[in-house]
Amino acid sequence: MGIPNALLGLGKENADSEKLPFNQGVKLLESGAVDNVLQIGFHLSGKVTEPASPLFSQPERVFQVSISFDRCKITSVKCGCGNKDIFWCQHVVALSLYRIRKANSVQLRVPISETLLQMNREQLQKFAQYLISEHHTDVLPTAQNIADEILQAKSRINLLAGAPDPTAGASVDDDNSWHLDEDQVREQARSYLSQGNYLSSANHFNAMFAK
Repeated sequence: MGIPNALLGLGKENADSEKLPFNQGVKLLESGAVDNVLQIGFHLSGKVTEPASPLFSQPERVFQVSISFDRCKITSVKCGCGNKDIFWCQHVVALSLYRIRKANSVQLRVPISETLLQMNREQLQKFAQYLISEHHTDVLPTAQNIADEILQAKSRINLLAGAPDPTAGASVDDDNSWHLDEDQVREQARSYLSQGNYLSSANHFNAMFAK
């Protein structure tokens, strides 16, 4: 006896639903894939482990995820997986849900600028040197450029009061909105339009904005 078309359709819907980043993120969270979660001010970071997939010959992978938020909105996300969809990836979903569901397990720290204010000169120098030593291959040129500017009395940096703090959140007057990768949306739109098929492009656009 054949399987009814309705059941086949339902099975396909369930399979498609499981592929959605949100549902994949829930699975990662529930499997204990999220750890090293730290919130500094309005910045959340953590590691999400994607289990090995023998079917696709993929080893276990660990992704560093960071999320910035402001006034109950996620304003920016970054994940080492390099996701190129307008959906947030499953790793961002997993970390976000961890913060909501396991709030008591998250290490909380004040914005980094407030921590620096508590340090004396010797502690500040030690902090800077340890930070540079830990990541010297990545930050040394930038650190030297900033040092050069600070030592110039009339440099752009010295004309501005204070210094930026990505963990302090935006000011009350700043605009805040949910994060959307506009560059990725434009890239996908160009890709659809370049296909030259009006009906196909229209279907792609409907699917994209239905997300």
